[in-house]
Amino acid sequence: MKTLNKKASKFFERIKLKPYIDYYSGKKDHDRYGKSDKKRIFLMLVPGYGNIGDQAIAQATIKYLKENFKEYELVVIPLYARFYCAGAVKSVISKDDLIFLQGGGNFGNLYMYIEESRRFIVKHFPDNKIVSFPVTITYEKSRKGKREFLRSKRIYDAHKDFTIISRDERSYEFALKNFDKARNLICPDMVFYMWEKEKESVQFVERRDIGICLRSDPEKYKGISRVDILKAISEKTDNWKIIDTQQSRPIGEETRDYEMISVKRDFAACKVIITDRLHGMILSLITGTPCVVLPTKDQKTKETYKWVKELNTVRYCENCNVDDIIKNVDELMAVEGENYIDFKTLYFKDLKSKILM
Repeated sequence: MKTLNKKASKFFERIKLKPYIDYYSGKKDHDRYGKSDKKRIFLMLVPGYGNIGDQAIAQATIKYLKENFKEYELVVIPLYARFYCAGAVKSVISKDDLIFLQGGGNFGNLYMYIEESRRFIVKHFPDNKIVSFPVTITYEKSRKGKREFLRSKRIYDAHKDFTIISRDERSYEFALKNFDKARNLICPDMVFYMWEKEKESVQFVERRDIGICLRSDPEKYKGISRVDILKAISEKTDNWKIIDTQQSRPIGEETRDYEMISVKRDFAACKVIITDRLHGMILSLITGTPCVVLPTKDQKTKETYKWVKELNTVRYCENCNVDDIIKNVDELMAVEGENYIDFKTLYFKDLKSKILM
């Protein structure tokens, strides 16, 4: 019987029926969320996997909502249970409740399981305000990318109150042109909301190493060899370490804060960071660690760098070689003091009023 059930499950996955089976099963679960006398925010697509960048977005988003939408009850819905829980939400949601979708670099055809989940939610909640927190939008110019863009556009354009918040100018301009039926806003990545001038959680960490935080996935930039960077740094000093922001273990609500404290301390223990990860750059900034930023395939780091390009503790290296990277490392290690941008006041203070407008 177990074998039969597994085969049936794989069959339903293959023909894309499983999301609907889960959804309609969830609609029968009236007790999961129940009725509430208070208005609610349903935060959906929250990750349970080990990508520290996405976990940092989740932590910052929850913090932002708790501090700025106090009149709402917050309900956090994990990505792994998205369809079943969407059904359960559908059975109890009121017209005054809001749906927020976790932001990040998953808007487009690079991560289709998340794009399809976003389409599903937008399609099945036509009467509720839906807000996508700051995203990078990437639809590839391939035949598949164009096809998936048109599928998304049909669904997003059909919703009467869908807000897309872009986290960079390129995505914002794309959304204005191609998702013109939605409300379009621009705001920095949510993790910037956690940037405090006083860094209590990391202030007693001794800085010793050069940290190397580089991608090994399809988003990596192929213009610079990771091996060459490691070789050059190891020849320069014995005090270096690799910081991996992609964990193999799942990370959920119970362990997220602990994992974030741990990775912040890893960054804070470095004199400088070399990274091609967007959140490698942001975590460097919020821990007061200088960083050399390299390109990525989808230009996320380049676009996000524009928010902080005036700072003297971050360098963006485009079209550079290993020698250029080492030169920037040396110069950043000689910088005294650090800059600070009050992102909360500049960009997040009035975000709520823009969302509810």
